[in-house]
Formats: sequence, structure tokens, C-alpha cells
Amino acid sequence: MKFILGMLTGIIITALLFLFFLKKQANKEALIANDNIEVASEPSAKLTNGFIQFYDRFHSDSVYQMEHIVFPLEGIPARLEDGIVPEGFAWQKETWKLHKLFDGSDGKFVQTLDEVGNALVIDQIKDTAGDYGMQRRFAKMGDEWFLIYYAGINALMKEEE
Repeated sequence: MKFILGMLTGIIITALLFLFFLKKQANKEALIANDNIEVASEPSAKLTNGFIQFYDRFHSDSVYQMEHIVFPLEGIPARLEDGIVPEGFAWQKETWKLHKLFDGSDGKFVQTLDEVGNALVIDQIKDTAGDYGMQRRFAKMGDEWFLIYYAGINALMKEEE
């Protein structure tokens, strides 16, 4: 009887661990499959200095978007395997995939737009578990806003508690 109870306990624990890792893998595959980042939700009304108007147009007008990116664009490629950025990496105009407005209505991702001073906005999108995320930085240069940095979707470092 103890033998059967021990086996059943082992099977249940193994099944739970399997389901946990399967769920994690499914989330990871969903993120990797999302090559066209749809960046979502309305920018906060507290953002100033013409950023909201720029942000809306940046995501709705492809020509405007391409004109408002500083190429070669600094950043980090998506889906780094070992966490090491290739030397000399920069996003190129010829291979750029247009960004669309983020839609967080499914509740799987959250977006934050943080204004740093009056000439820098940091746009971050993370999955709700905090395992994966991307970041963009926009800077006001003269009278215009530009995308100056883009880190594609990658696993995030966990903060030690």
C-alpha cells in the first residue's frame, strides 16, 4: 500500500512539474512567434511636450515612422540565446519591421511609458509574469521626437530578493 501511495505521489508531482514547464514554454513560444511587436494602450495623458501626438502618428504612418528613427539604431536584437549582444549590432533601415500600436487588451502584456525630463520617454512592454520584455527610448531633438533605442523582446533578468 505504501509503495502504491508513493508511486502515485511521484506521478502527481511529475505531472504538475511537466504542466508548469509546458506552460512556461508555451508563453516563451508565443513571445518568439510575435515578430511584429504590436506596441498597445493609449499613452498616458500626463506625457507632455507633444509626445502623445508624435506617438500616435509614429504608429499609424509608416513613412513618418521611418523618418523618425535614428538609423543605424542602437539596441539589442530580439531572442538572444545566451544574453550576449553581437559586437557592433545596430538595427538597420533596410531590415526594420514597422511597429504598430500595442494592444494589451488580452491582459498578457503591460506597457509603461515613463517621461524622463522633458526630452526622453522610455516605453517598456513586459509580459505580466515579468519573464520577457522589450524597451524603446524616444528622444526629443530640436522640435521633433525620434526613436533612438530599441531592445527587442528577450528574457528579463530577475532581481534577487
